[in-house]
This record gives sequence, C-alpha cells and structure tokens, in this order.
Amino acid sequence: MTGEIRSNDEDNRPAGRNELGEPAYYYRYINEGVREKLGKLHSAPIALVSVDFQPIEELQQQGDWDAAGRLLADAARQVEAAGADFLLLCTNTMHKVAPAIEAAISIPFVHLADTTADRIREVASRQLGCWARALRWSRSSTAAVWRRRG
Repeated sequence: MTGEIRSNDEDNRPAGRNELGEPAYYYRYINEGVREKLGKLHSAPIALVSVDFQPIEELQQQGDWDAAGRLLADAARQVEAAGADFLLLCTNTMHKVAPAIEAAISIPFVHLADTTADRIREVASRQLGCWARALRWSRSSTAAVWRRRG
C-alpha cells in the first residue's frame, strides 16, 4: 500500500495509513481553510516535518513504543525549533507515544482524541462509529482519552 494514494472522499483525501500524499493533503486542506477565512493570497505559515515511516512501523511491530516515541520526540523538537506555535501529529496510531512527544517540547500538543471528543460533545452524540485498523485501536491512546473526557 505504501505510495498508493486512495481516495477517501470527494476531496481526494488519502485513505489508509501514512500514504505518500498525506502531508500534501494536510498542507492543502489547511491553506484552503486559511484562504477561505482570510481571503486573497493568505496562507498558513507551516513548519512541516515528515518522518520515514518504515522504521516506525518496524518499531510498532516489535512493540518498541519507547524507541518510536524518541523518534517522534526528535521530530517534534525540529517542528518547535522551526518556530511552530503548536504541534499536530497527523497519525492516529502514534498518539500512543503522545506523552513522550509532549515531554520533549514546550509548545502545545494538539491531541486528535481531545479535539474529536470536543466535537462529539458539540453534536451531543451518544453513539459513535469509528473506523480504524486493528493495531491502531488495540494499542490506541484514543479510547483512553475518550474515556477520560467522558
């Protein structure tokens, strides 16, 4: 599947895990939102660090989450050094190592599970459908965050 970009919706957002085109999608999506709100030629100042996912996948399979956390903590420090105001990690599975990432930086870390929990509360949903690969959900910090947030 690596390198294959499959469409997940009408916006041609990549589906699956760490597709090659995913950073480009996020970059485009964020900048379209900025332009929609601010108009003209406005764009978001973005500090983007993309990591080689193969070593991280291998660490996942070995269960070496500490080493994977160190790799992503290093990348997070690069984002902070580039002048970012906050950090958004654009992968669900690796939120399992969020504590290591948060400990490595002084800027706010936006956890996808927190923002999802906020949105669920906004729509007052009592039932939630969730699509995730088995590794992602079985080792996920997302479920723990959702339970903690009620």
